[in-house]
Amino acid sequence: MKLFLSPNPNPPHNLLIRYPNYEDKALPPGLSDSQILQRAIERAVEVGDIEPDAPIYIVDSEELPEAKYFDAWIWVDGRVLISAAKRRELYP
Repeated sequence: MKLFLSPNPNPPHNLLIRYPNYEDKALPPGLSDSQILQRAIERAVEVGDIEPDAPIYIVDSEELPEAKYFDAWIWVDGRVLISAAKRRELYP
């Protein structure tokens, strides 16, 4: 399932992760998954969850690293990685 991430401007400065609700009954019928994803991104910006000029990274949920180190996630070269320095700092 595709989801989107954006840099977190607040500590711990990791990544904000957002999962579109692909099963939302309030969505217009016939929307493709990519249209639902785009609507979710637009809505996140509209409500101020994500800044309008913030980068948006679209990934497949299977590409995410270990969730237990979520606060140490960073975006590098087109993918989500766990920052070793942040991991040591946040998870001693």
